[in-house]
Amino acid sequence: MLMPPSEKSVGKQEIDRALQTASWRVVSYTRWSKGDRTAVDTIEEYPTDSGPGDYLLMLDGKPVADVEAKKHEVSSENAVEQAKRCARRWTPLK
Repeated sequence: MLMPPSEKSVGKQEIDRALQTASWRVVSYTRWSKGDRTAVDTIEEYPTDSGPGDYLLMLDGKPVADVEAKKHEVSSENAVEQAKRCARRWTPLK
């Protein structure tokens, strides 16, 4: 019997599709850190001091936005606050 996809995997697919539609390339942190880079990368699970962030958008090698995946039930205010905390904890990526 097939299990239905988890809410997390469905949300990831939706976010990945939206980013790709907007011409962002989605890449794992592992691949990105090994040099697999373009001018418009979205890094999944990038490290911060407080644990991995969901997505970090990099434009020409510089961080420009943090995207935090949330359940639909989570208020936008809570999501914004988490994104602010993650953005303050970005470490220089090499």
